[in-house]
Amino acid sequence: MNRRRLNSPMLVLVLLAILALPAGIAVVSVGSGASFADNESFTGNRLGAGSVDIAIDDAIAVSGGGADQTRSSDPSVFSASNLAPGDHLTGALLVSNQGTLPLRFWVTAKATTSSGDLGDWLLFDGWVAADCRTGRERADQTFGTNVVLGSQYARLIGEATGSDGELRLEPGDDLVVCIGAHLPLAAPNEVQSATVEVELIVAAQQAVDEEDG
Repeated sequence: MNRRRLNSPMLVLVLLAILALPAGIAVVSVGSGASFADNESFTGNRLGAGSVDIAIDDAIAVSGGGADQTRSSDPSVFSASNLAPGDHLTGALLVSNQGTLPLRFWVTAKATTSSGDLGDWLLFDGWVAADCRTGRERADQTFGTNVVLGSQYARLIGEATGSDGELRLEPGDDLVVCIGAHLPLAAPNEVQSATVEVELIVAAQQAVDEEDG
């Protein structure tokens, strides 16, 4: 019986042609994995932060009572000498929002220097009114009634957080805040010729409503 030989000349030539292909080139292409793409750009995007800027003006300062009083210049709100028991002294602050964001503010005070017992007897109040000369009884909003000031800041009016007692200003708005000092009739002889200096601070922060997160 004759056997058929499998390695015919044609088969040998095909095998030689495959072996002769350059490295990395396959007989059947499976693709490079790349595809057409496109993108668009948007330029000129700009973000900026707002500002909280509170301004104080005592140009509307008013005073009352029987003491010798002087119209004070910035940064003091009121000054007085020769206070007598029963006298009331009133100063006014015009608080303005000169920033770009709504804000809430509050007023605190402390005694920075004191002579004798005067600082222990003076009573301080804070209120909001169109005219401070009308007194606390005609106030639109009050807080800090009859506060005795010590070496630590005491809050006279306003809230540091949102509540019914907050003082809020939108950008461009202003509000008159009245600060009153009263020497009671019961003040003893020991306060005669005594002096006390008071520092007021008006602090503000951005007003954020709860629903705003």
